[in-house]
Amino acid sequence: MVDIIVKTIPNLEYITVNEIKEILNAQAKKILIGRVIFTAKNIAKFIKNTKSSDVAYIFLKKFKFISQKDIISKIKSIDFSFIKEDFVARCSRAGNHDFTSVDIEKKVGEFIFNNGYKVNLNSKEIIYIDIINNDCIIGRLISNKLGKRSYRIKINSLSITPVLAYSLLKIAKFRPTDSILDPFCKDGVVLLEAFLLKGKELYGIDDYNSIRNAKINSAFAKAKINFYVNDENLNFKPKSIDKIITNLPCITKRSNENLIKKILDSFFKKSSLIAKYSIALITKNNKHVMSMARKNKLKLISSIKIAIGSQNYHIMVFKP
Repeated sequence: MVDIIVKTIPNLEYITVNEIKEILNAQAKKILIGRVIFTAKNIAKFIKNTKSSDVAYIFLKKFKFISQKDIISKIKSIDFSFIKEDFVARCSRAGNHDFTSVDIEKKVGEFIFNNGYKVNLNSKEIIYIDIINNDCIIGRLISNKLGKRSYRIKINSLSITPVLAYSLLKIAKFRPTDSILDPFCKDGVVLLEAFLLKGKELYGIDDYNSIRNAKINSAFAKAKINFYVNDENLNFKPKSIDKIITNLPCITKRSNENLIKKILDSFFKKSSLIAKYSIALITKNNKHVMSMARKNKLKLISSIKIAIGSQNYHIMVFKP
């Protein structure tokens, strides 16, 4: 049995906690922002099945620090005898510091090297230094590619990650029996994640180029998804779709603000009629979305604010 830490989306740690329970029947808890810890024997089963995680590593030590010297001082108590052939140090860093990730990799690597272990920049034995503000966790990297999907051949720059798409589905309480419509499906990521969760009645709408790319991704996933171009004559009947789940177009410096508002206005009018149970959205323009929702008499069920890198999002669920 070993302690495992996984990295996930900050403020959505509970989704990973629930997923760990589903996959391994193990208890997990948030240890830091975006970090969840649990004890497991069969980590391979989790690695194979997780959809809410980006990175997983074996826990070695956690501590607070003030400077680079603190970090080196506090790793002295770690037993690195598990290194059999060689190693490499890799750092993930979030927050404001007077050092870079590369600085820490060099310092930690130098310390371990001076204790008799060979450095190999291509080594599979990766000492992982996970820094969040003034907290540091040291571990042995298991995988930093958990958030990748083999179906993502064509990626839309305005799309969301598979991990975020999966989380959006969980927040929307998606079930395999639900019919799902994503009217701004982009590269199809939300619908493809729904397919991986055994979804069967899935519909996606977007412009020609987006649908072309979504179809390519869908083909690689061998997914059965109904895709339509915007100008196709679609006529969903009232309350004919269980849940509408989508990543809304956002107003940016480059976008036509009036056009985006017109598109969103049309979306809310139609969605309030088509959706039977709920409308789950991810957006960067929450104030405008709330105004549109109130205008169409949608009831806000939940709202969660998240940040991924420098991007801030709101995940909102409405009842029609």
